[in-house]
Amino acid sequence: MSNLKIGAWLQRYFPGAARWLTDKLVGYMLTKQYGQLDPNWRIINALPSLTLAPRGVQDGILSYLKDGSLESTYGIKRFVGPKSIELDDGTVLHDIDAVICATGYTADFSVTPFIEKGRPPNYDGPEIMRLWKNLFPPKYADSIVMMCYSAFGKSNGFSFSDVASMAVSNVWRGAHPLPPVRVMEDWCDTHREWVAARWKLDNAADTSMCKIWEYQGFLHEAAGTGMENLGWGWQGWKFFFKDPKMSYLMNNGVETAHAFRFFETGKRKAWPGARDAIIHVNESVKVFPVTKTN
Repeated sequence: MSNLKIGAWLQRYFPGAARWLTDKLVGYMLTKQYGQLDPNWRIINALPSLTLAPRGVQDGILSYLKDGSLESTYGIKRFVGPKSIELDDGTVLHDIDAVICATGYTADFSVTPFIEKGRPPNYDGPEIMRLWKNLFPPKYADSIVMMCYSAFGKSNGFSFSDVASMAVSNVWRGAHPLPPVRVMEDWCDTHREWVAARWKLDNAADTSMCKIWEYQGFLHEAAGTGMENLGWGWQGWKFFFKDPKMSYLMNNGVETAHAFRFFETGKRKAWPGARDAIIHVNESVKVFPVTKTN
């Protein structure tokens, strides 16, 4: 949890440094874990930066790249024959039996014409959706939410969707208020300018990006997860002296969604089994440690 807060702080106040550090750290970790990687695989220093466009990673393919079972190629430019394709670097491959298109997760707003979109001045990238906190269309925030437009917002993958669901539920049942429409519209204008500035760093950047410190901060507050009790601020120290074991595990141990149901905040019910679940998960990694792949 603390590492996530440090990362968000760097991205907020020193985005250039965060970008450089993230890419260097990922490269170092890959090399440390798997040894020297062939530059032809284009894994190290892949563009765009991981801070500009998220990517899925499957470390199982590295062993196949090393033994030659798989070959890393450039993207497909076009089909040039019944069984031939041309790659982006001009290479033509023949006798291709199948092409599998792994398109990833991209929000398709063609079915939601009521969601406004547009471009700020001096920006010619993809249109940017007008969604407050990358979630609510300001004019319809009382009845519509889009939970598919938040690149970088989910630091721990799909489990964070639980927090988003709790937050939306609390908003719509009146447990957490939304600001006036005008305030949400102003936020959308400012956010659109921020996205445009990031896109200009690399025009392959994902324009559904969100400011993780704002996005997660809002969701945790609206969901009432009590995550403000972690870290080393005043509330963090209070929690440490009250329950040092759980403070240590939740700040430094396994990041688990059970933590989101540990604290009683009054906005939703805490789960009585959360404490035991957090301890169990941390004990489990001692029994089933992550081992290095040769």
